[in-house]
Amino acid sequence: MINELVSIGIITYNQEDLIGDCLQSCLNQTYDNFEVIVADDCSQDKTRDIIIQFVEKYPGRIRYIFNAVNLGITKNSNIVLRACKGTFVVLMGGDDELHSEKVSKQVDRLQENSNLAFCGHDVDVYSTLQSKSLGLYSQRQYPFEGSGCTKIIEYGQPYCAMSIMFRRSCIPEYGYDERLLVVSDWKLCIDALTNNDFSYGYIKEVLGIYKRHSNNITDTINNKRMVDCALTLDIVEFTHPKYKKFANNGRIRLYYFSGISYGLNKDILNASYYFFKVIFSFRFFNIYYLKSIYHLFNTCLRFLLKNRA
Repeated sequence: MINELVSIGIITYNQEDLIGDCLQSCLNQTYDNFEVIVADDCSQDKTRDIIIQFVEKYPGRIRYIFNAVNLGITKNSNIVLRACKGTFVVLMGGDDELHSEKVSKQVDRLQENSNLAFCGHDVDVYSTLQSKSLGLYSQRQYPFEGSGCTKIIEYGQPYCAMSIMFRRSCIPEYGYDERLLVVSDWKLCIDALTNNDFSYGYIKEVLGIYKRHSNNITDTINNKRMVDCALTLDIVEFTHPKYKKFANNGRIRLYYFSGISYGLNKDILNASYYFFKVIFSFRFFNIYYLKSIYHLFNTCLRFLLKNRA
């Protein structure tokens, strides 16, 4: 098989404690034809100094882009994506790490099946605050394979974002949708499949480490995340009316899990709000409808018992 160029694009911001391990894990790949591009979003710590140290130590292997102002996650992702020259592209955060055989195994998978727009793999979810593994990503989000974008619209992104390797030709020219300020990787997966009769695949191996810490955008409930996820479904439905049913089902799922998340954080008001949104969707035979009734009852009961005490 042809030894195609692979681009590993990294976005980073104030990650002086993590960027070194991230870069080293990229450089340790067993696959030899790759480039590393790192885009720093105007960090205020020593992140840039560490990047320069790596560039000087490994000349010709790493290219860097230093933004003059902070652009935010999605715009910075497009900055690094536009700099990628490879046939295949990996996009990751400066706080994550790759196992040494990640690139090699994903290239093999994409070359074996020319109909794959992208493929993912399992990752170890690691807490930097607790200094321990929190388990595998597949234990919280069941991975699936398929063709077309309908399942991804309805059930969400099937793989951890940093685990995905894209076929560059399947990524739309505009890259990440900049209307989505924080969570734009879900729509990128949808877009990679929308205009192509392509599929997506999964490697049942742990080939990376996804780190969770206090600065993670996905580590806590965040209204920006909710807004972006809802907007993703609105954009997909408006742009592709034939996917309306799947977008509606996706909204119900989004509301349900938002209610669960708020409930786990003891935010009774917001939890109840999202459970009501599911219930008043009038999809009585949807499993989320029945579960929402159950969780709404328990949420209200806890509220009454708390106030009574």
